[in-house]
Amino acid sequence: MRMWVLVATMLLAMPAAAQRTLEVPATASWKHAETGLVLRPAIIGLARTKISDLTTAELDIAAQYGSVEDVAVTLYLFRPALFSVPVWFDRAETQILQRDIFGNAAPQGEPRAFAPPGGTVASALRRAYKPDKPAFKSTALAVIPVGDWLMAIRISARDLDPATLDSRLSAVIEAVGWPKGIAEGPIATPIAACTNTLAYARKAKLLRPELQSSIFGALVAGVGANRRRDTAQAMFCRDGKGNLEYGVYRQPDSTDSYMLAIQDAGRVIRVYPAISLQKANAGFSLSFDNLAKTMIYPNFNRLPAPEAAWKAVRTMAPVSSTSLQGTNQTIEVSAPK
Repeated sequence: MRMWVLVATMLLAMPAAAQRTLEVPATASWKHAETGLVLRPAIIGLARTKISDLTTAELDIAAQYGSVEDVAVTLYLFRPALFSVPVWFDRAETQILQRDIFGNAAPQGEPRAFAPPGGTVASALRRAYKPDKPAFKSTALAVIPVGDWLMAIRISARDLDPATLDSRLSAVIEAVGWPKGIAEGPIATPIAACTNTLAYARKAKLLRPELQSSIFGALVAGVGANRRRDTAQAMFCRDGKGNLEYGVYRQPDSTDSYMLAIQDAGRVIRVYPAISLQKANAGFSLSFDNLAKTMIYPNFNRLPAPEAAWKAVRTMAPVSSTSLQGTNQTIEVSAPK
């Protein structure tokens, strides 16, 4: 019988990165250098068919496993620009609930928090789903913290009911070669809808970029890159329903900032009050984190609606950027035009 493999789209068109296949012998385990997580040649009897990287530095790894029984597993390991299990579980679930391949997939119960293997804190989330299209009888998802990284696990089957597949998901989780001695994440609480709305300025305009602001924005982004886990304890709510491209999230008491979590693999657009050494009111900063670097865009004069921020990042060139890799920050600045 034909093997079915699910591959989630995790990059958008703005700063594209070519997928590269990691050449690993089919019978050998592969160890992720930074986390120490091990991807074995087989999981629950399913042979590993491919390991790929959507970056050049092992920041976004996908490993696929499949069998002639029409069960497919994909493991995604990525270093998120925003460290939040609830946010990225919500984004991965959106891909399941809104993609046509599953039709109107029905969630089975509420999301369940659980402790990863070797852990004591219920810092991970999982849920199973019942598609209403014949290609798959069940699918399931888990998002698990791995130190500063996240692991998303997707499993789908043509002939297994959701309860049986959920048990298979447990076996997959146990079979991963988890690293020892990593910091545990906080208790994971599923995302809820925001109870209030932000006052977006529908006529918000982009300001002319200034060299000093471009440099300062990159420096601020560099500081944030070294404080990635500061958001781990933060609570977020979802503003609106969200779509396949992005969801809008913010802290419940926020009135002047928000972020767009892009698709389902760690990339984030942020909108927040700008800081300037020259002006009392510098407008609102706009930045995009693509795992490897943060890119700074021209400020908006007022708080833009999410669709305006999304359009600006997709259609404009950044004015500066800072590397998110290693302890030494590399800043690049474009001369204002």
